[in-house]
Amino acid sequence: MSQKIETKHLLIISCDKLLLEMVMEGNAALEKYLKVSVLEKWTEFGTRPFKYALQKIKADENEQGWWTYVPIHKKDNVLIGSCGYKGKPDDDGAVEIGYEIIKPYRNQGLGMELAKALVMNAFALPSVRVIRAYTLANENASTRILTKNGFQKRGEIDDVVNEKLWRWELKK
Repeated sequence: MSQKIETKHLLIISCDKLLLEMVMEGNAALEKYLKVSVLEKWTEFGTRPFKYALQKIKADENEQGWWTYVPIHKKDNVLIGSCGYKGKPDDDGAVEIGYEIIKPYRNQGLGMELAKALVMNAFALPSVRVIRAYTLANENASTRILTKNGFQKRGEIDDVVNEKLWRWELKK
């Protein structure tokens, strides 16, 4: 997996152990390490997913690149969210993507650009044949991003918190 993905507006950096540890230390440490501006609420998910990714990478170095990435808005040199995969491809060659963009940077096409970059990065590997994503079971910004990237709704599931989710897939 690529350690950095560059698009027109974004530099998307794979989180290695050190970067994930900086996330745990806090925004000031992260800002100094990345040499970018880090807004107070740059993620809606807190540190839990970053701790989980750190555990996975510490347990198996081959997990590097299959978890969390951080997108930097190149022009503004600011961290604008998080994104990544939910682990290596499964036995069917499927990986799951997820992404978030902070509010000041939404509705500018950056979510679309971010999702497309994750798709292209994963599909560059022969072992990846399907990319999945999950959204809340209603029309929203994420459903529009996935649809525009060629994903098709493939079903509905109940999440662990009893919310309905839509399952989306894009085949190579």
